[in-house]
Amino acid sequence: MSKEIKNIKNYNVTGFYNKNGEKVTFSRTVRAVSEDDAKEIVQWHFGSKHRIRRILMNFVKVTELKKEQINDPIVEVLNSSADFKLIRG
Repeated sequence: MSKEIKNIKNYNVTGFYNKNGEKVTFSRTVRAVSEDDAKEIVQWHFGSKHRIRRILMNFVKVTELKKEQINDPIVEVLNSSADFKLIRG
């Protein structure tokens, strides 16, 4: 089994979901390998923290961010550390 080394990138994921008949918008900055992985992280977060079902979430935009565009302090600290690589087997 060969292992691929992928670079982790910074993404801003924006979208909305309906909760009790109200439209709730969100914007999250995450570190992920791809846009699909970024969406998965956001779905996981809202599912576990806010009990929002994945089918109720609508993504409007997923954009890759450069280091100077990051607003989230946690992601900024992770990004300033040594370059992380994700090894998948």
